[in-house]
Amino acid sequence: MLSGEQNDFQAEGGGAINASNLASLAGSNLLKSRVEDDASTHIEGFKEFEKYGELFQDLTTRSYIPTGKDIISIIITYDSKHAVAIMSNKPEAFAVKGYDLNTQDEVFCKEFEGEYLKMNVIEQTDDGTIFGVAYQNNGHFSVLFIDNKGTIIDDLDVSKLLQLDDESKPISGFFEPLITVSFLPNDKAIIAVYHRIQKK
Repeated sequence: MLSGEQNDFQAEGGGAINASNLASLAGSNLLKSRVEDDASTHIEGFKEFEKYGELFQDLTTRSYIPTGKDIISIIITYDSKHAVAIMSNKPEAFAVKGYDLNTQDEVFCKEFEGEYLKMNVIEQTDDGTIFGVAYQNNGHFSVLFIDNKGTIIDDLDVSKLLQLDDESKPISGFFEPLITVSFLPNDKAIIAVYHRIQKK
């Protein structure tokens, strides 16, 4: 983690880092996050704001990490230690990957394969150490609970638990799995499923 003001930084454990050597010290894929031009700080109706555009330069660092798959969604954990992403290149295969924000290393990867998968949201506990991912596989609903080290706590079979049939198929063109999970303050989880009822 880096801290400091303007172009001078202090790395954890000491050691000065400045804007000119930051990329070489941390790797060529780590860059200062700089607004490219003054037009980028233009806000219609707030002309005075343009005078302060320099204040918004170099506030963060950014790193380009090849994932091998298209990113569907990504979160930063509440403890600011990890990024967790859902990614996919085809409807039959998804992955949930965790990355360390300090080292940019991949911490864990959970692969999913099925007939027709849908997942799009990652939820987390208040301390940012446990994640919930609701998904479905061609009408079969599940929720993955996994921690920040990649340990699977549970891969809950919601369809079996609630005795649901597989008739609520995914919607083509959307990543929406028709199931959601949310964590409550006491680390319990609430799950909601949209299930189509066949009228007779």
